[in-house]
Amino acid sequence: SSYASFPQFVIAQINRRETVSEEMRLLYVALTRAREQLFITVPDSDKTAALMERAAMSVSDSGIDPSAASSMLEWLLSVLLTHSEGRRIMPDTDLPKLSCPCRIRISSSAELDTLPDSAKAEDIPLPDEDTVQKMLSRFGYKYDDSLSRKTAKLTITEIAKSEQEDIFLRRPDFSGDYRRLTAAEVGTATHTYMQYADFAAAEADVRAQAAVLTDKGILSEAEAKSLNYGSLESFFRSPLYARMKNSPEICREQKFLIEISELSLDDELGKEYNNTNGMLQGIADCLFAEDGGMILVDYKTDRVDREQVLIDRYYRQLYLYSIALEKIFGRKVSGAYIYSFCLDREIKLF
Repeated sequence: SSYASFPQFVIAQINRRETVSEEMRLLYVALTRAREQLFITVPDSDKTAALMERAAMSVSDSGIDPSAASSMLEWLLSVLLTHSEGRRIMPDTDLPKLSCPCRIRISSSAELDTLPDSAKAEDIPLPDEDTVQKMLSRFGYKYDDSLSRKTAKLTITEIAKSEQEDIFLRRPDFSGDYRRLTAAEVGTATHTYMQYADFAAAEADVRAQAAVLTDKGILSEAEAKSLNYGSLESFFRSPLYARMKNSPEICREQKFLIEISELSLDDELGKEYNNTNGMLQGIADCLFAEDGGMILVDYKTDRVDREQVLIDRYYRQLYLYSIALEKIFGRKVSGAYIYSFCLDREIKLF
């Protein structure tokens, strides 16, 4: 057999005393919060009857021993048994009656279900219909959470892709060289070149300019090798580049963010986001000034065989770009073009 040492016993008693003191403080706070009356419900069960027997054993002529109780309910039952009302729940008890300044009344659920004879039907107050209707309307109110289900910030590219009906599926090339860049990665490399290249230097030698961007860490060697230098040379010989070259102001990779409601759209996007704080985000590949207005240019590397494919695919995107940029800069977008590096020519949209 093993027994707790004397220090262990003392520490256990100290811990229990502190725990009991804390529980009594919590019970005191709970009982003293009521301003006029306090109602405590206790189940009429065998467990309660057993607790009542234990509570009776903790009462003596000198008072109540709180350390003998196993719960707050047992404390409350000890107090009730020493009150004059205690005989209603334990009539055969001969426990001493202790003085208590509180007015305590014990009632069973059966008594509460029966109205006294003095209570007449006409004495029961009728509900105020106006108040009832107001409360019902408030309880039945449904919060409009439609805005919480809307995307707070949209990109124009996402909108354009979501509105395309065509889905392009290609058979995977399992025999391909995985060291080569994908079409999307080649497109990204081309856009990076057009964003950072010195146009004057590139016009003279597109490959030398690619080497400069590689030395600066803007392009990787794999990206530089993936570029279609013939298509880049065609761009710098195009009429569109000649207009860009003569422009007094050129902006590349022009980022913008604008509230959709400011665009005054009357389509489905406008109906959904007008009068909201939804934002529209986009990046214009190139924007240059011409004759007091602005010309919008978007570079595309899509593999297509007809101009109309690109027009159908990207008209909506360039249209949203144009009205957003007009609102931001306060200048008319007088023209929008797609430059196709696949077809090696510019395509006017409007």
